[in-house]
Amino acid sequence: MTKIASSKLDTKQQGLGERDFLILKGVRTHNLKNIDVSIPKGKITVITGPSGSGKSSLAFDTIYAEGQRRYIESLSSYVRQFLERMEKPDLDSIKGISPTVAIEQRRMTRNPRSTVSTMTEIYDYLRLLFGRAGTVFCNRCHIPVFRFSPQSILKEVNNSLKSKRLYVLFNVKTGDAAGVIPDLKRRGFYRFAELDNPSVIVDSNLSAPPSAGEFLVLADRIVAGSEGSDERVIEACEQGFLNGSGNIYVVDADGGKTRRFSSSFECSNCGTAYLEPEPRLFSFNNPYGACPQCQGFGTVIGYDWKKTVANPYLSILHGGISLVSAPA
Repeated sequence: MTKIASSKLDTKQQGLGERDFLILKGVRTHNLKNIDVSIPKGKITVITGPSGSGKSSLAFDTIYAEGQRRYIESLSSYVRQFLERMEKPDLDSIKGISPTVAIEQRRMTRNPRSTVSTMTEIYDYLRLLFGRAGTVFCNRCHIPVFRFSPQSILKEVNNSLKSKRLYVLFNVKTGDAAGVIPDLKRRGFYRFAELDNPSVIVDSNLSAPPSAGEFLVLADRIVAGSEGSDERVIEACEQGFLNGSGNIYVVDADGGKTRRFSSSFECSNCGTAYLEPEPRLFSFNNPYGACPQCQGFGTVIGYDWKKTVANPYLSILHGGISLVSAPA
């Protein structure tokens, strides 16, 4: 937090450049006496002083007014005719100013649903921004979470596994592998692998079927980047999503490296599932996005046992519980 103790801040001492500051020179708004001010961007700045010293003149009538005025001037003439024009503050120059939002301290509200974002009317825009353009990160592996399609898997293959011999497999979850394998063979799948060793392909005609639970099925063997490989990768992934349990495994046949891609919205590393971001997920007025504890109100009713039990060493009759001992 930055507190403006004087009218000037030494930008060099703070290790920042001129672009990192909002710089005002010769401010004479209302009772301000030709002051120069440098305010760092991206930090919380407190403007303090006695009543009548010009705090509001600097914050609202100068910085906020000039930011709004320049923003309105950047709009088309058709839009400007519907907006209130703001007077230009009395100052020599101002640099580094952005479009501004201001909330006056005098404005009070009793609505428990009211927040800074609703008062500044940016709440709906923030919900859309995070819901449509946001990226979810796994809170365990700290990597982006995606729902993969055959096309996105192909893109990953071409970026990191070009010219490699690949096995494209899909997973099957079942309690009876021996019963499922005949059905898979009727659909044209004859080779399998264990989940913990996907690079070792087993021919079902020569060996016992994989163990029950979950195993892998070979969809295709491809050399990435060869003629027709793109179409084969997409077709193998489509077949895998159609016939399997939602995961595609791409194995480097030479290096043994395995990558897992899921059609569900989950971490490709640890498999943790997440909710896909959408605007209602960021709405405290919607049960889908509201906090389950406070229901979107921001407060939780509870008991303060220190205030209820005045003295834990006394009995109720001797005033141990303040609510009971208090007069009616």
